[in-house]
Amino acid sequence: MANPNNIDPPFLPVGNEQLFIPPHLTQQTYPLPVWDGVPLGPALVPYWDAPLPFAELEVRQGNTRKVNLNHAQCRRMESFLETLSLLPASIFGPPANFYFKESTISEALNAYNLHARSRECQPWAFFHYRGLNSTILVPHNPPANFDWTDLRRRTVLRYGATGGQLGGDLSEPWPSVTRPVNRWRFLPNYKHYRLMCWIHRHEHIRPEDGEDDEDDEDFTPEDVVYTMSVWDRENDLIYFHDPWRDQNSAARFADIQTFWANIRPYTYEGAGLPAVPPANIRHVRYNSLGQMAATTHNPMRPKFSQISCVAIAVWLMNHIDYTTDLIPPDRPDILDGSHPLLFPALFLCTFRTLREALAASNRLTSGNSQETQDYVMGKFLITPLNLDMVHHMRRILRQAYGRNLADPESWIVSSIAWRLY
Repeated sequence: MANPNNIDPPFLPVGNEQLFIPPHLTQQTYPLPVWDGVPLGPALVPYWDAPLPFAELEVRQGNTRKVNLNHAQCRRMESFLETLSLLPASIFGPPANFYFKESTISEALNAYNLHARSRECQPWAFFHYRGLNSTILVPHNPPANFDWTDLRRRTVLRYGATGGQLGGDLSEPWPSVTRPVNRWRFLPNYKHYRLMCWIHRHEHIRPEDGEDDEDDEDFTPEDVVYTMSVWDRENDLIYFHDPWRDQNSAARFADIQTFWANIRPYTYEGAGLPAVPPANIRHVRYNSLGQMAATTHNPMRPKFSQISCVAIAVWLMNHIDYTTDLIPPDRPDILDGSHPLLFPALFLCTFRTLREALAASNRLTSGNSQETQDYVMGKFLITPLNLDMVHHMRRILRQAYGRNLADPESWIVSSIAWRLY
């Protein structure tokens, strides 16, 4: 069950009193948290104001906290949202052009850290990116003399413009979500990142015999398999999520073990960072995609695992304050993202992030003008091929933007989820 210590700001209990926290948190020095007269340990890290890669959450009229996006981030998140609106129901099987662009995945998932009202109190998940690359190619059965230099460069966590924030967060022991310290996580210089996530690509493993053959004419981009490594600092274990179940699952797990054995000592760049991913890796396998593939109208290709990795990532963030192993149920509505708390929730969070952003070039921020309404309907109208998505989106959009036509933003409901019945 969810941790009861996660309490929405601005009020947190301190003894029998209520401690008021301002709507926006400023850079200042906070005392070391104490519980029952006992200090909870060295917990303060460099100042956090927003999840990476976002620079800050700024306060505007009405104390509304809005994300400060740049023009390039707006374009990528719009592209991700557009693809999400076009995904047909899994029974049809998505064609090749309905997958997410790899350059857009990590940004949208990192933004999902902002979905909860208690976002300052919640642990966060970080989805690795290097430039515009959200995924990392894992070599299949690499020779002993394989040069890992480039993969180490692509996997390493640099801090650059983020200062020492991520490094400072990772350099201290993780405070368990079961401890009362979690009610102090609203402090902007307290540790936030519980999950560190890397999305992988596996190519050129032939379905017939598992042999590596880069000249195989039968191999297409739709045969790429996506997996995800998740370092859970709560349990100090790497969970290797492999949603595409076939006879090559064991080969992919062997490849990821070799990958981390060569990458793990070089994961962090910077001095004084004792924390590295653990050596133990748990293989999490799923069967639901195989069951779904038997019922689709179009052949379901291995690349569908990309969609499943995104859905698994959203599930993990929805349950990030749970103390047990974070392993999603092996069900079709989880693996295809159709559960109302997965892709519908991700759609709403991404749309709201854009709608409330400060970037002047973002056309979604232009109030309720007819031009904005036409733009939203033209780009983000959910395909009628996905009736479940339309139904779920109508329900959550009405809760977010108005239940009747008198609400100024009620147009958003019909512009995104047109009523079909």
